[in-house]
Amino acid sequence: MDLLLSLQSADELRIASGYSFRWLDLKNPLTGSLGCPEEKVAIEFLEVAEQLSSRNDWTLSVAIGELLEGTSAGAEDSVDTHSQFSLPLSARTLDGFDYVKVALAGSRDCKSWEARAESLSQQLRAPSKLILVHYADHHLACAVDWTTTLLTSRDLGCEYILIDTFNKNGGRLTDWLSTDESHRCATEAERFGLKLSLAGSLRIEDLRTLEKTGASILGIRGAACLEGSRVSRLCRDRLQELSSCIVNERLATELRELGLSQRRSN
Repeated sequence: MDLLLSLQSADELRIASGYSFRWLDLKNPLTGSLGCPEEKVAIEFLEVAEQLSSRNDWTLSVAIGELLEGTSAGAEDSVDTHSQFSLPLSARTLDGFDYVKVALAGSRDCKSWEARAESLSQQLRAPSKLILVHYADHHLACAVDWTTTLLTSRDLGCEYILIDTFNKNGGRLTDWLSTDESHRCATEAERFGLKLSLAGSLRIEDLRTLEKTGASILGIRGAACLEGSRVSRLCRDRLQELSSCIVNERLATELRELGLSQRRSN
């Protein structure tokens, strides 16, 4: 398990580069759960990442908002234009990221959402770059259910699937999804050849519990910010505490693997 740290600018990337995070994500928290950054912000983010010596050690992802943003669901869905996805960032900019995340608000009532997801996937350098986001509170977002998101992710050739929360003022991930349910989702994702990522106003104290669910990635933003607010600035004290959690977990993993290797050799 590893931590994904969501950032909102190149300046925050410079700060985060001094800590132990391996997966760094870019989004605009002011415009929604998966708010898409402006083109110039994304370009500067990639330029700074390239300048920093740690770039090769990082996984970089970007959020591009909702799959159906700018499209109204309904009878018009049969129109071909509603089956096409218009990239909110240029293809060249998206190529600089390892993964692209998109959420599915409104998909429950939209007949063409899967066609739009396929359209997006085909515009990326590789299908595995796409991460579909299932909302744990999907009924609030009028989004399709977990099983549907899972099956579509598999069919599109995705590598990861993410569970997040839609209403950031309506509860945290752990309010909508129990530890047992998270474990079930991780098991189901693995069965379909996918890795599970969990996010949604996670706190530092959630990490120890959720790492036992089998999720590959835990995503954080507010836990790394002043006063625990996802729209605030990064807090160095919180970053250090989170970084220590990562280092300790990696050390524990290495020790477990070393012990297993020694037992096998004996």
